[in-house]
Parts: sequence; C-alpha cells; structure tokens
Amino acid sequence: MRLPPLALLLLALPGATASTTSGTPAPLPPGAVIIDTTTPGLWVTAPFAFLDQKKRELDSYAKGTNGPGWTTPPVSLEELRDGVKHSLDRHLNGISSLEWRNLPKYPSVASRKVPADWSAFGGIQLSLYSEKATGDVITLGVQSGWVPATFGPGNRPGTAPSFMCRDFVVDWSGWRDVVLPFSGFGKINAPSGWNSVGGLYLFSKCRYRSPDPATALFIDRIALLPKAPQQTASTTTPSNVQAPAASPATNGDLFFVEQSCQYGAPVRLNHDGPEVSHNLDPGTPLVHLAYFSGARALFAYHPRYNPGAVSFDPQGHAFLRNDYTIDWLDEKGRWQETDLSSTLREYARQQKWKGIGFSSGRDEPKVRFDKDGTVYVLVSITQQVAEDKEDARFRATLLLHAKALGQPWLVDKLPWQTDFENIDTFNVDALNHPPVIIFKKGPAGYLILPEKKPDGSLLMPAPIKFSDYAFAGPVHSGGGNFVISKGDFLYVVYSFTPPLPGPIPWTLVGDDKWKAALPPIPADHPARSMTFENWSRGQGSPLITRSASGGMPTYVVAYNRASKQLSPPVFVGYGGSRMDPHNWPAMTIDGAGNLHVVIAGHCEPLTYTHTITPGDITRWSVPVYIKKAPGKNDNSLCSYPTLNFDRNGNLLCVVRSDTEISNHRLAVLTKPAGTESWNEERPLMVPATDGYHVWQHRVSYNPATDRFYVGYFDCEMSGTKGQDLFSSFTWPDLKHLVITDFTILVSDDSGKTWRLATTPDFK
Repeated sequence: MRLPPLALLLLALPGATASTTSGTPAPLPPGAVIIDTTTPGLWVTAPFAFLDQKKRELDSYAKGTNGPGWTTPPVSLEELRDGVKHSLDRHLNGISSLEWRNLPKYPSVASRKVPADWSAFGGIQLSLYSEKATGDVITLGVQSGWVPATFGPGNRPGTAPSFMCRDFVVDWSGWRDVVLPFSGFGKINAPSGWNSVGGLYLFSKCRYRSPDPATALFIDRIALLPKAPQQTASTTTPSNVQAPAASPATNGDLFFVEQSCQYGAPVRLNHDGPEVSHNLDPGTPLVHLAYFSGARALFAYHPRYNPGAVSFDPQGHAFLRNDYTIDWLDEKGRWQETDLSSTLREYARQQKWKGIGFSSGRDEPKVRFDKDGTVYVLVSITQQVAEDKEDARFRATLLLHAKALGQPWLVDKLPWQTDFENIDTFNVDALNHPPVIIFKKGPAGYLILPEKKPDGSLLMPAPIKFSDYAFAGPVHSGGGNFVISKGDFLYVVYSFTPPLPGPIPWTLVGDDKWKAALPPIPADHPARSMTFENWSRGQGSPLITRSASGGMPTYVVAYNRASKQLSPPVFVGYGGSRMDPHNWPAMTIDGAGNLHVVIAGHCEPLTYTHTITPGDITRWSVPVYIKKAPGKNDNSLCSYPTLNFDRNGNLLCVVRSDTEISNHRLAVLTKPAGTESWNEERPLMVPATDGYHVWQHRVSYNPATDRFYVGYFDCEMSGTKGQDLFSSFTWPDLKHLVITDFTILVSDDSGKTWRLATTPDFK
C-alpha cells in the first residue's frame, strides 16, 4: 500500500512505524538519505579492525588442526566475512537485497559506508522481509566512538566500540518498514554522539540472546529520515519496536544486577521449530570453530528449553537451572518455568537495600530435593548500591527452599559461596535430610546440617569445622561431590590448603606454621613415592620428573550425625605436584558402599583411589595415576574432575584435558564395572584455539533412564586480538569474560557416545 502524506510525517515521530505487505515500499520524505545496501562488500559479518589487519591471526586456522581423536576444519577469511549475501529473490527498490540468515553463526552484520554526521536526522527506516515471525530481538547499533576495555581473566587491555542503539522484534513475516526514531535510542558504553558516526550494525546476540536458526531477514532499503516538524496527531506504539535498549539492572525502585550472566538470555520455550538440524556422529567430539562458532552455529542447536545445569528429583523428573530460572516438563511434556528473581528482589527490599547483585560465578547451579519433595536452590547475592557498584560487606549465599516448585520460597542466609551435597546414583541417603551445606571461611572448612521443622522452615545449627585448612567447594568447573551421605555418616573429602601468600605459582615462602597443622601422612604411604614426567616450562620444553609429594595433600573425614563425632582425617593421596588451589578432589559412592575419589592436578595427572571395605575410611586402595590409554605409560593430564556411577556400576569422570597437545578440551574417562583399569581418554568437546579454556562443566545422571548429561559453556580465554575483536562484535555490551552459549550433551551408553540433548531426552 502507498501511505498518505500525513503518514510520511508520522514516520519520524517517536515510537511510530509503518508497514507494507504488498511489495511496495513506503515513499521517503524529502531530505531522506539512503544508506547503500546494494554494493557488494560494504556489509560484512566480521569486525572491521580484524579485516584491516595486515597480518591476520586467521592464518593459523587456514589449514585446520589435528589432535588425539579430533580434527578442526579450516576456516577462511571469506567464510567469516561474507555471511550476508546479495539476494535476487527478495527486493523492493532495486535488483537485490542483503540476505541475512544463520544468525547463530553470523550474529552481527555491519557497514561503515554511512554518513559521518547524523545530527540533522530524526530516525532510521529499514525495509525488511522476514521469512518467519520468530520473536528474535535485533539490536540496531549506530557506532560512535570507543572506550577502554579489558578482556578475559587477565584483564587484557583493549578498546570496545560505543553505540546508540534500539531494539526491534522479528514478529512478522513478509515485508515491513521498521521505523526507529532517534529519540527512543539507548546507549552501549559511552557514544560520542550523532555527529560522530563510524558505522551501522545489527546485532542478534546483544545481551546474551540466542537467535533462532529460522530467523532470516532480507534488508532492502535503509534510509535516514529528516527531523519532522512538531505534530499533534496521535500514533499507536508499534508492536515490533521495543523500549530503548537499557541496562537489565533497572527494575523500578530496585537495582537487579546480573554480575555474571553466564547462561544467556532465555530462549522461547516450546517453540515449534526443530531443536537441532543434525546431531553428533557417534563417538565424534563436538569441535568448535574459530571465533565463537559452537553448537548453535554448527548444528542449529535451538532447544525448546533454556539450557542450564541438569538435576533430577527422586522420581527422575528433570529440572534445568539457568541462573535464576528453573525449567521443568509438565505432565503434557511442555516446558514450564519458575523465576527466582522476584524472591531475590523481595529479599533485597526487606533488607532495605537499593539493589541486589546476583552472581552465578561459583554457585552450585543444580537443584536439590529431599524425599518429601522439598526443593532447594543456592543463590549468591550482594548488596548493590548502584548499577555498577556493590557493597561487598553484604555478600552472602541464600538457600531458597519450597515445598514444591510453584509454592512460596522460604529464604535462609548462608555464608558467601557455599556448596551442597548433590544426589548421586548411590548416595540416596542424602534424600533423608535437607542438603548438607559445605563452605570455607578463611582457611578452615565447615559443614552446616539444616534440620527441617514441622512447618517446613529450616533450623540452621552452628557450623561444624572439619579442618583448619581445607578446600572443598564450591568450584567453577567439574563440581563433583565433596560430601557423601551413608546412613548416619557424612564423608567429606578435601584438599589441605594452607594460606597461599603469593600469585601463580602459589609458591609458599616464609611462614611454615601451617605445616604443624598438617594431619599425619604415613611414612610408608604409597603416594609418597608416586612420580610422573611433565614439561619443565610448558608444552615442548624438556621433560622433568615431578614428585606427587610436593602436591596438595588430600584427606577424608567421617562425621556421625547421631553421636556428633568427627573422625581423625585420613590421608588418601596428593593432587598434582605443587601447592596449587586448582588441585581439588571429587568423590562418589558405589552400590556396595565403598567411596571412590579422584584428585586433580592442574594440567597434571589425575589420581584415583577407593576404600577397601564399605564404611571404613582407614583402608584405601593403592592410589594410581589414570593413564590416557590402557597399557600405556603416559598419564592423562587433567583439571577439574567430576565423578559419577551409573546404576550398573560403570564409573564416569569428565575433565578438562591437556593430554598430548596444549588444547584445553573437555574429555571423558570411563572405568567399566568390575574392573580396575580405565578406558582410553576420549575427547568430548574441542575448542577452536589452543591455550586457556574453562568449560564450567557439570555432570548429572538419571537412574530412571540410565542417561548421563554434561552441561557446559566455553570461556574463550586464550588471549588473541582477533578473539577480543569478535567478542565486541558479537556481544557489544560485554564488559569482561567472553563466553559462548550453554550446551547440554546426553549419553545413553555410559559415556561412550554423546549427542546434543533435545526435549525427548528429559522425558
């Protein structure tokens, strides 16, 4: 349809839009300026600073790489740059339009062939064809200036672009003119202003969104609209234009700040599209490609749930925790969602705080249940005095518990960064009580054993100190149990961790008072003579022999609930070859009641041992290093272990592996039931780059279906300039840590083969 003259003026009013479905674009008012969308090469799907490099780091990916059990395909500059094509199939104004699809792989598209001064204009109009109304939110960004930025855990210095920005929703099919007045734009970082424009961008992953693989937009005409004279005519706020992009912290009179939004913005539950385009080949690891191209890009992974840490109630029903939301399947097989944020906000109001900061950095992310069906969740919070400022004096962990999901939450305050005992296959006695709480205060380790009152509230007894120097949860990756219940007994495994005065390599100097507190290590204990070979200064340097006796001593204690007696600590082995706080253990229990323990090094061998007699922690098997393959001398070099049995007695351990090549992949170690030897280490997830990665993985098992689940996300920390540039290009509002989307894998065969988990895998 052709719009009347009055509508031409309304186009530039705040909040106004117009649409056309007949294939005829709305005419532009006098003074409008068209931005070129027809010349090849002006619109790209890679950062301009990356494309401008004379010597590109991409050369290292041009031929692909090979490792133990995996191959990384080559990635070309053209593949990264040319994700938007010129299409002859859909167009209005000329002979072609820009075709933008596969948004999980090409989340951003940009052009810098734009006017430098937009101060004379009042808005922007985009003529767009949408193949499907997917509900994806697109952020239009007008780049203006740069700000200092840091990247990765080492705070690598760099710069990040600033934007004036506005969201719109892909809630239509066919053609539509989307008009966005500048008066409704928000900001990302600190833009210089409309008179200093360096480029025009469209982002689909801003604020950690996960775009729908079915979204496909054809961008025809883009025009800058002149400022309109003052009008008194009324307009209707369009459904496809959202409020200005703003911080998600704003919530009326209360700041609600996501200090580390790790899992991503929610996806659309129960959507009608496929959850994957194809799945992993049996026995083949999921290999990421360069610059954040993971499962969503490679497999069109678009689950109908919000991926998060997987948990199960005693009946085998699945629950997925995604930061402060929990997804679960109802009796009709449709996903429902419980939101914890209103409970957290109400807690902050009761404390008379200006705001509440929510951090998932080291929370135990799983959901716990007891035999009565009561549900338990841990959430780390702090008082927020402004959107970008916390009062660390009020850091705490909240234990939320309710009789069932959908019932009111009760809240108990715990010390900062606590962990709890997770339900494993054979530690079902943990269901008899509220979850055991374990935490560290100063150098000491403590337990809290909550007691349930008749009205459903909890009594929190005084903490029980089990060691003056202990490391035992919570952890950022792995998350195996540190405590196991069996009858009246609690068994706790921990690394003896004295105060560590210096930075990496955490060399202990000067004060040796902690050595006097070290529990006994028998002089003839076989762990004292364990040695292994490792590089002297990193991969490729000469091998040297290292001694386990320089590593983190690991102990197990038993606490009797009935007598309230704590046993003396029993030494079970060393973690790694040095005093490194990454060398933590994980523990599980088998069907006969024997405890099994693995102790991690930090890119060093993994030690395994188990009790000889059920219920007796004084006698353990000779500790051994887990080999990378049966009959070979080389050890698996690992960090951050999990440890779980399936119902048939097969043992699964998922680790970050550094075996044979400096590539921090996720790997699987399995020990079949009835054997003492471990199968060959197999890669499960492979990053695109060498160097430092953390997966923040968690493993869960459902005895009702005999399925293992691994949830993970990849932190690209290896520190290349190109990764930093792609980070800002993909997540323009990102401040620090670079992440990819959370992914869940499932195995039906005790960890031999894995696939991307879809809704039927949770039924």
